[in-house]
Amino acid sequence: MVAMQMGEQNSIDVTHWNAIFHQLQTCTVAGIYQPYFIADSERRRLRLVCPY
Repeated sequence: MVAMQMGEQNSIDVTHWNAIFHQLQTCTVAGIYQPYFIADSERRRLRLVCPY
């Protein structure tokens, strides 16, 4: 797992991380091994994107 240093106001909730990891698993199962993250500054979250 990648360690991330974030301030209190930028903390990401655990359920969001679970969703990311679930999506990451789905990408891997689909044979796509290079997903990448997009920072969503408005919602202060990371979005996982699977290139097809």
